[in-house]
Amino acid sequence: MKKIKFLALIVMLFGGLLFFGITPKAQAAYPPFKTPMGLGSTGTEVSQLQSFLSTDPGIYPAREVSGYFGPLTKKAVIQFQLTYGILAQGYVGPVTLAQLNEINSKNQMLDTHAPLISGVMTTSGNLQTLNSFATVTWSTSEPVKGGVFLSATPIRLNNLRYFTGDFIYPNSSEGGSLIQSNSGADLTSTKSVNQEGLIPGSTYYYLVESLDNSGNLSISWPKTFTVT
Repeated sequence: MKKIKFLALIVMLFGGLLFFGITPKAQAAYPPFKTPMGLGSTGTEVSQLQSFLSTDPGIYPAREVSGYFGPLTKKAVIQFQLTYGILAQGYVGPVTLAQLNEINSKNQMLDTHAPLISGVMTTSGNLQTLNSFATVTWSTSEPVKGGVFLSATPIRLNNLRYFTGDFIYPNSSEGGSLIQSNSGADLTSTKSVNQEGLIPGSTYYYLVESLDNSGNLSISWPKTFTVT
């Protein structure tokens, strides 16, 4: 009982902080950027800049962290400047440094691109009487954690979704279950989910979910399969 009261007190205090507009301060992912940088610059801060920019493959697809500010880094800086409305010169000056530090201070990585899902396939078979299985496999454009939402009734994609851990449960008329990929929390670009105990001859509804390391989530369009 004491433990429950203690937890409740923590929740109330945290809720009060949020109510008054006070939120825990996010810890910066990198040390502050201080030094102007351009073509030919070298050193630890250049490596830090490259690592930071590489969190968004759309800005820095090369993802090369060498400590040398070359043409690829300049191109990435130009893309960063275009993205944030800064004069795109490919040089990290005061305005660009300020923008980098603003994002960094909030621990907001640049990757806002959800992974692309492709090659979703399902195979099924029979282990024994009244005990069939199905395996769902798919690929993604980047390493992800994965799961499959499986339901015996049609899945309705609408705004009434709710989160469970990192993934979401779409609504279905009689519930459903989320099965984590066989690799668990490992970040890989190929995923596989196996589910046993299915009813032979039954049709099931499913979709796959893929979550990258920056918290961007993709889900596939609902599909069906019939257990053999």
